[in-house]
Amino acid sequence: MKDKSNTQKSLFLSAVSLMLCVVMLVGMTFAWFTDSVTNKNNKIASGNLDAKLMYSKDGETWTEVESDTKIFGENALWEPGYTEVIYLKVKNAGNLALKYKIGMNIAQETAGINVNGEQFKLSEYIKFGVKETETVYENRQAVDAVKADSSPLSAGYAGEDKELKKGEESKMMALVVYMPDDVGNVANHNGINVPSIDLGVSMVATQLSSESDSFGTDYDKDAKYPVLVDSQDELTEAVAAGKDVKLTENIEINEALTVSKKDVSIDLNGKELSSSTDNVKLIQAVDSGQVHIVGGSLKVETATKSATAVVFAQGNSDVVIENCNISIKNSRGYAVVTNGSSSKNTSITLKNTNIVNEKDYACYFPAGNIVLENCNVTGAVIISGGNVTIDGGTYKADGFQGQAKIWHEADTIRYMTKFSSSDGCGHMGDSILIMDRRSNGYDLQGVTIKNITFNTSLAMSGGGTATAYAVKYVDYNNVPGKDRVVPVMENNTYNDKLESGKDPLMFIGTDGTEY
Repeated sequence: MKDKSNTQKSLFLSAVSLMLCVVMLVGMTFAWFTDSVTNKNNKIASGNLDAKLMYSKDGETWTEVESDTKIFGENALWEPGYTEVIYLKVKNAGNLALKYKIGMNIAQETAGINVNGEQFKLSEYIKFGVKETETVYENRQAVDAVKADSSPLSAGYAGEDKELKKGEESKMMALVVYMPDDVGNVANHNGINVPSIDLGVSMVATQLSSESDSFGTDYDKDAKYPVLVDSQDELTEAVAAGKDVKLTENIEINEALTVSKKDVSIDLNGKELSSSTDNVKLIQAVDSGQVHIVGGSLKVETATKSATAVVFAQGNSDVVIENCNISIKNSRGYAVVTNGSSSKNTSITLKNTNIVNEKDYACYFPAGNIVLENCNVTGAVIISGGNVTIDGGTYKADGFQGQAKIWHEADTIRYMTKFSSSDGCGHMGDSILIMDRRSNGYDLQGVTIKNITFNTSLAMSGGGTATAYAVKYVDYNNVPGKDRVVPVMENNTYNDKLESGKDPLMFIGTDGTEY
């Protein structure tokens, strides 16, 4: 081999711009998902799981790692003997004991061509090591400290489970990345085909089963680490296996993400889960499937008017969605929907979520136990069965395509009569439609609508504006012996009034009775 000083160029490693994913799993255990729980011995307030990954160059000044933090120099020139050392530690900033682990993997790599014309990957020639330490290292000392247990970057890293009580910090850990002195021309790029690596470091944390209460110290023993996913295959495989997941990239899927007889948590992590495939339900909870989705966007947008849904639930399933944006466009479907008598034991809870289906159906609930809390909804909400509570938020009537008039009592009765002996639901451009005593197959148990701000002014197709209804209640009286449901209406605000000056409310029977 020729003299290295004459033949070896500096090797440019674009990403030891480390893109660190800090992953917090808020697991599905008793105390975490209720504001408070009272039992015979004590009151349990929901705990705060808050683990922070910190980094330092000198072991003195520490900075919290965010998802886009680059902890190594982007323009480092990597050549044999070059070393960089970063110090990491984990801080328990919450009030729950937790366990965590740190991992490392290659998020993306571009192969290079060496001076001999051969393809190579830098990840096979740059090494790393991890070691707990109480003091900082000089670069050569750092390499000596980890050399015996070092591995090429291509091997990845999965640390051991570590535990922290509330308020504790972990020991300092040195992450040492270096190119061995004996790397030769096999990793010396030709100056044109330059190799690069995006290296991902993750910290996952979950509640430790040591929080003592009258349930014992192991009520949270099933808390799970999330799986980081960035593709449809990874997502569907993990969910099918009942694993909790966290998205690291936007993901588009072409088949339903089905949760059946499993209990999973999906952290969208600010990303978007979407589908543009006709007749595909994005999220489908069936049988006894339980799914909790937080923090991102769920979107269906198809090229044709296909029957689809963003969120579909039936059976004994339980769906909880928080802090999300749910939207559907160009379809004949619904943003959120249950499935008739097949959903009598279904539960859906939506909190702090925006739901949009412009000029169409935002939600259709023919059955189920439904809660919408502090949601903002654009589009029609149709209720014909189950027990529905709508509390807080803003609801906007959006009309339907080509709407030329407001459907008052006579038009409403004429149109609603069509559904007295058939399935389906009606859309008259209003915000919320309640259909009561429609048939034995639709069992409306109760409706509560409170603390809502309604915006119901519509632009008419022929010009001008008019006020649609905030709430329409239509009683079919088709179920002998069943009392009608009296909707509970409390503390609502109607920003738009009917021409008569009255609030935009209608409570009628298909026989013309006014309630």
